[in-house]
Amino acid sequence: MRKTQIILFIVCLLLLLAAAACSTNKKQPSGQTENNNERHILSYAKTDFYATGEEIEARAEVIIKATRTSKEDNACNLASDQQPPHYGYTTSMVQVEEIKKNTSGQPIKAGDELRILERQFSYLDGDTIVICHLNQYKMMEPGREYILYLYYSQTDDWYVMPGAMQGKIPVSQEEDLLFPASQATGDGDLPEPEENSQIYQAMKNIQKYTLEKWEIIRKCIESWD
Repeated sequence: MRKTQIILFIVCLLLLLAAAACSTNKKQPSGQTENNNERHILSYAKTDFYATGEEIEARAEVIIKATRTSKEDNACNLASDQQPPHYGYTTSMVQVEEIKKNTSGQPIKAGDELRILERQFSYLDGDTIVICHLNQYKMMEPGREYILYLYYSQTDDWYVMPGAMQGKIPVSQEEDLLFPASQATGDGDLPEPEENSQIYQAMKNIQKYTLEKWEIIRKCIESWD
């Protein structure tokens, strides 16, 4: 009887140790922390550039108005020597509200959820969550509305923004178009203020063009009712 009790005690102890190990290895969602410090860094890559709303509209297969949900999946690629990852992304889910264009060959209707590739990812460095922004990309925020210019990637089964980042237009003009350089840290030179950058001015132009066009569309729909 005593031998059986000892075996049961050892089994319970092993189960408790396994549960503790699992809890410490949970992957945290991109951009969210649990009593950890945050550090934002910038990375840069050459991407397609769109200077106007007309240009990006012509490139897009899909143009929708959507709300970002809380669903996301953070992915990063660790180097073989376990140095900080040099590549990553987040796939975020949005719920479709309105559809202006769809030549992607994929059926899309209001209420559908689409998976969107976003050029931001995170990884743990000790007890600090490091959040990496490609070309100062700022990820969509849950609960907020966006007008999205997209094309469909058949190989990945997700939707991609032209220029890697220019297809995200916040409906609220109070939301930052880019991640503020003043909030980033890094070993190299930080970029100049957003208002002086070419990409920022292009995104402001695209936002102005987009919001004005959607307002015209809304007024036309209301006049038909």
